[in-house]
Amino acid sequence: MIDYKYNEDNALADIKSYIDSTYTQHYSGKYQATDMIIDAGHGSGFCIGNIMKYAKRYGKKDGYNKKDLLKIIHYAIIQLHVHDQEQNNDGVSLSLSSDSIFNIDYSKYSSKIDACYKNNIVDELTKKCYACDCWKSK
Repeated sequence: MIDYKYNEDNALADIKSYIDSTYTQHYSGKYQATDMIIDAGHGSGFCIGNIMKYAKRYGKKDGYNKKDLLKIIHYAIIQLHVHDQEQNNDGVSLSLSSDSIFNIDYSKYSSKIDACYKNNIVDELTKKCYACDCWKSK
């Protein structure tokens, strides 16, 4: 067993507990804003921007709030996921299909746009689909 000098084992347990709590607090639907931001190709900017936001506010808003540090780490973990999705082992950028996060079997529907509407992934205000460009054909 490793004798962690800086209590990393306890920190990792705190991080896991915090991340687990975010899934029960505000991840109630199938598609989250973070999923859509990542799928639209803005995941890195979103994650790095949030890391910077919480790092800047640490010590200011609510004082030296441990929760801000946990948020920084959580966004860094999400960024690791984005990085791994975008890069293969050679560091070459891969093209990701947006269908991959939505897992829609389009063969069950009369058209792609019908599938998107029935799976509630079309923004009612803009009529744009979060998963594909089917709205352009309308």
